Amino acid sequence: MQPVLRNRPATVVDFLKLLNGGNAFPYDKERTIVNNPALQNSTLQNPTRQTPTRPSTGNNKWLLPTAVGLAILAIIIGFLILFNSKSKSSIDKEEQTSTNIKSDTSETGTTDEEEEEETEEIHYTWYEKEEPSAYDQLKTKIRYPYPEGGNSELIQSLREWINEKLGGKFEGDLSDGDAMFEYYSSHLSDDKETQYDISIKPIYEDDKVITFVTTKSMFAGGMHGSNDEHGATFRKSDGTIFNSDMITTTTDFQPYIIEGLKKSLEVTTDEELKDNLFLFDSPTYNIDNLPLPQAGPWITENGLTYRYSEYEICAYAYGQPTFVVPRNVVTEYLTATGKTFF
Repeated sequence: MQPVLRNRPATVVDFLKLLNGGNAFPYDKERTIVNNPALQNSTLQNPTRQTPTRPSTGNNKWLLPTAVGLAILAIIIGFLILFNSKSKSSIDKEEQTSTNIKSDTSETGTTDEEEEEETEEIHYTWYEKEEPSAYDQLKTKIRYPYPEGGNSELIQSLREWINEKLGGKFEGDLSDGDAMFEYYSSHLSDDKETQYDISIKPIYEDDKVITFVTTKSMFAGGMHGSNDEHGATFRKSDGTIFNSDMITTTTDFQPYIIEGLKKSLEVTTDEELKDNLFLFDSPTYNIDNLPLPQAGPWITENGLTYRYSEYEICAYAYGQPTFVVPRNVVTEYLTATGKTFF
């Protein structure tokens, strides 16, 4: 006869309840019942020999869902491990990038203070003084701005240029504006027989350059005095001054030279212009090939400004003829360095 098992779980739910602590060993209560009295007596007299019977394989329907659940759980755990690994790798890369940035900053030596200095706007302390001269109605005077703030290289270049325009004799500390002014103002009356007036001022500025102009007049007796006005353009990044060497060719500037000279000399025809210029039948220069001013040009909003000195190309009565080459023309003939000014 087949043995009969009692108290076995009837459903998967009952089995899971047993697994979750309902009864850890449900088969302790099971007994194998046979028709042999001898075996029955033996079993009852020696209970330690009771043999629990395993569950029937007919109820193993729970194995597939459990296996699938475990597989899904394993996949989720694996995904979390992989995600954490990638996150850590990303953090490590960010930390490395941050370290590299700090290293690059250290190598270039650029600090927040230096960057602030480069972007700080220039401001000026204005100095002015005048004294009587040997000529009743004429006064000797100087007036100029002393630059501060901004890029240190630009400021140094501006101060040196201003010092030169005032005479170039101050040998003290250029960072001391009061000392420089004291020096030049104390020498205004050194030459009693000469009256002069020197004025320096900024006339143009954009994000790349700043332009200054110096106006000088001097009278030492005679029929008339002399006047001179010229400018200089400084690159803000380092104080470099724009010059004629940064222009590859000036051949196409001729129409603007002629136009500027005609306006200054108040003439309309080429023949009239030629009659008033100091070309002296030069084999090099003529009405179709006019010389540029000896003094260097400077940059303004309209373009590149050129100005001749008195007597350089025409009579004193015409002053200082000036012409401007438009920006769109100039930029076609600049060197790589020259282009950094526009």
